[in-house]
Amino acid sequence: MLVTYAAQHIQHMQKALELMNLKLAHVVSDIAGRTGLAIIRAILDGQRDPRALATLRDPHCKADAATIACALGAKWLKIIFIMWQRQVPYDEQYHLATMTRQQLGRR
Repeated sequence: MLVTYAAQHIQHMQKALELMNLKLAHVVSDIAGRTGLAIIRAILDGQRDPRALATLRDPHCKADAATIACALGAKWLKIIFIMWQRQVPYDEQYHLATMTRQQLGRR
């Protein structure tokens, strides 16, 4: 059940990115991975510069910073609230799933 909720939150974050015309999902294989979440959190914190956002890429990310910056060069719409609305519950579900796994591992 927790995995289902997390997947729904990820889908909503992807939809919000599409509505903002941000092509992050086209250059990052998993927006819930290190690079994707780092960029999403920075956007929610107010960062809008595509080059600054691209520097947040994980060294293991296949896309280079220039490719990521191009994918993030969009007109910013007032849909960031939707991203926040979905990213916060995703983090909560992830934390809950991690805690549950740890508790089950101790038994």
